[in-house]
Amino acid sequence: MAVDATTGTRQWSVSVGDVTPFVPPVIAGETLYVPGDDAIIALDTTDGSTRFRHALPASTPDGMASADGNLYVRTHQSVRGYVAPEEGDS
Repeated sequence: MAVDATTGTRQWSVSVGDVTPFVPPVIAGETLYVPGDDAIIALDTTDGSTRFRHALPASTPDGMASADGNLYVRTHQSVRGYVAPEEGDS
């Protein structure tokens, strides 16, 4: 759920399914990355629309970080980099 920091008014709300409980979401640019149990879900921060959902191969995320507008996801087996989608891309 996104809430206006000044007024407290809800801006949008999206259900993404099961999430990884100990890995917090990460914002990179205008994309909110949510760690699911079997996928990374990328949401547009302006309206909550899904930019993409990328399945992880038999691994849940152990950690996520952003740098230069991109996302990096660590699992037990690898580190994966995701280039932030351009505005209007899906």
